Amino acid sequence: ANTAGDMFFSDQQGTWIPATPIYHLRKGGFYGNQEGLGSMKLPGSPIQFKPPPQNISYPEAIKQCKELVPPAVWLPYNKMGRSATDIEVIDCKGKFGPFDGQLLVGEFTNSAINRVFLEKVNGQYQGACFPFMDGFPSAVLRLKFSPDGTLFVGMSNRGWSSLGNKSYGLQKVNFTGKVSLAIKEIRATSSGFEMELTKPVPNDINVKLSSFTYRYSRSYGGPEINKKSHKVEVLKNAAKPSTFSIQVDELRQYYVYEFEVEYPSAHIMKGYYTLNSLVK
Repeated sequence: ANTAGDMFFSDQQGTWIPATPIYHLRKGGFYGNQEGLGSMKLPGSPIQFKPPPQNISYPEAIKQCKELVPPAVWLPYNKMGRSATDIEVIDCKGKFGPFDGQLLVGEFTNSAINRVFLEKVNGQYQGACFPFMDGFPSAVLRLKFSPDGTLFVGMSNRGWSSLGNKSYGLQKVNFTGKVSLAIKEIRATSSGFEMELTKPVPNDINVKLSSFTYRYSRSYGGPEINKKSHKVEVLKNAAKPSTFSIQVDELRQYYVYEFEVEYPSAHIMKGYYTLNSLVK
């Protein structure tokens, strides 16, 4: 659960699921996999609806089936790992850095942890995901904070293989007190996005932006489709030195927006925002 008490869960790429989703759990929702709809035929089933046809874009499937719940956040395959595991909310009152209220998501294949920022737009959850920590010696399965802000990471390679070379393990992660430059949040606006960094915005920052979606299909996984590169204009905010706005030439509902933020002599920072609802 997040700090508001709403429940979220992860799923794996597979049949009907083109990439790793993070879903907001809600009553009566259909989460895409039609192989689980046999129970609709049972007496007293609480759900009755016609699922969308396959081999159409995910945005079109959502429009055709109001019961189909879009992921609050897509974690693009390979770019953000391959197999999400546990979800843990950061609720540490600053003891784990400047990310309180965000979610950590374990990653099996890449032996890593990703970070998810969520916001509500028109009553619907959406947000962005970011690479956060990697290099763990085994697949990350469980995440749990202690009261002092220490993150305990439970690991095991049982059943599959990961980038880690150990069969299992338990590690703890503590915040050193030093904040490195990273994307803290991405928020949707009526004309594009607002991005907040963990430090003041550098003078020579550059933003590249593209978008894509997926195909809704019974096939296992699926490629990114309908890709487009976008023209952007970066506008700094004098009142908020760590924040800047990104004006975008086109906003496409239910698409994933891929950000590459760079400036000289620094690594490229990446983030992926799932735009479920347009800001009015």
